[in-house]
Amino acid sequence: MSTYVTVPIDENGIISDLYLPSIISESTHDPFRFSDVFVYSHGWWTNAAQAMTDYNHFVVDLTRCLLQIAPAPPFDLTLPRSSFPIALHWPSMISEDPGSLANAAELATFFSMGKRADVVGQHGVSSLVRMLYNDWNPPTSDMKLRLNLIGHSFGCRVVCSGLATALTTIAQEQHRIPQSIQLRVVLLAPAFNSDELQHDQDYAALTEPELNLRILATRSDGDTSLCTWYPRAEALNFFAKGPVPALGGAGPSAQTLTDFASSGTAISVGPGFTYKGVVTNTERLVVADLSTLHAANPNHVTSQFAGHHSDIYYNEIYELIAGFLFTRYPLGVAPPPESRPPVLESPVTVR
Repeated sequence: MSTYVTVPIDENGIISDLYLPSIISESTHDPFRFSDVFVYSHGWWTNAAQAMTDYNHFVVDLTRCLLQIAPAPPFDLTLPRSSFPIALHWPSMISEDPGSLANAAELATFFSMGKRADVVGQHGVSSLVRMLYNDWNPPTSDMKLRLNLIGHSFGCRVVCSGLATALTTIAQEQHRIPQSIQLRVVLLAPAFNSDELQHDQDYAALTEPELNLRILATRSDGDTSLCTWYPRAEALNFFAKGPVPALGGAGPSAQTLTDFASSGTAISVGPGFTYKGVVTNTERLVVADLSTLHAANPNHVTSQFAGHHSDIYYNEIYELIAGFLFTRYPLGVAPPPESRPPVLESPVTVR
């Protein structure tokens, strides 16, 4: 029997499920004691019904990918023993009613919803992460919980702001970050500034080199929302320091690459890509370029405005995620040369 919960979070980041703390506590102890916890966050312009549809699609397809790998588990992957998916829903639309005339003005909420995504993370997701840290008490010191946070678009703000806030608070309270939880973050088409992960920006806590944390961020030339419209919108933001490209459009800034000691190359994901193209990459920040995959599927454009922004349902992307999340190789430790498959790489373009 599978276990799957949804977590409703309001616009102020308040979790309305009063039973959630006990649910989280039970999940970290026997008879559950899951090996992997997955936290998913949708992005902007998504009501509750669409969020559940998207989560069902993504989770089932990712699971199918893992099951296809599992019959002959490769030596370089450690697949989940037991998983606990947690799906977040936060109000990213003016109205939850898809037929409401008010939603015609949704485009004008770009700045407010971006801010709301950060607030939801700072309060709601931060509380969730802290619950896991407080409750996880493994029977042996070498038993680690893998906490995998996956966001799409503004959902990347939700998971990054939540994790950054939680880690900052835990460090202040305990004067250290416990190493019993392995943190992995997947940012699909991240809709925040390309410099937001720098040491001097809002998500700076994620750059701490002592953390057992890795980040996978995707970008694509076919993402019209982030390559074209995001910089134009930021140029109209009087409170911004100037037009800054999106991470999911231009890739990470040069300073971000320095802060994460990243090589500055992006893994090119095209048709037929498998987990082998990423599994031996042990850098703290891994960038995957989906441009080739999107270019090979021109009919998948969701709209002229968005381009391939929400075009994330490919087996190649699930293979990418599997290789990143479940690699057996330790963080920052290069695997032996004979285990390294050829990887097509393309330079990260910093605009």
